[in-house]
Amino acid sequence: MGSLNDNETNYNSIEELFEREKRINQIKTEIKLKEHELNTMANKIKEDSQTNEYLNDVLGEVIEYKKSMDNIKEQQAINMRKLIKYLETNMSDENLTNVKLTKIQKERDDITKKLNLVLLDMKGLNAGEMDESFD
Repeated sequence: MGSLNDNETNYNSIEELFEREKRINQIKTEIKLKEHELNTMANKIKEDSQTNEYLNDVLGEVIEYKKSMDNIKEQQAINMRKLIKYLETNMSDENLTNVKLTKIQKERDDITKKLNLVLLDMKGLNAGEMDESFD
């Protein structure tokens, strides 16, 4: 028959094995939780990356639109300045009647107002890059 020491040794071994198995199960559970957290973080990073790509595309389109609007407004301003200069040149014509002269002055004033609106729009588009007005 076995001695009491043998039973105690077996009991201690079983207890140690049980504790060891318990600890292994805890570690497995922690590993599963960490794997889940990592998968969740990887999915979030993937979503954020796709969102950033979308935002970069939108930003590129906005920049192109702004450049296009800048070009259109600049061309409008150039054309209006030419028209004002043309009207001012015609105002100096000695053969103009007072009625025609008044009409040309009115047209010049209207175009100058429109030009100033275009320049104001350009200021808004460029956030203060242009500080110009035409009178």
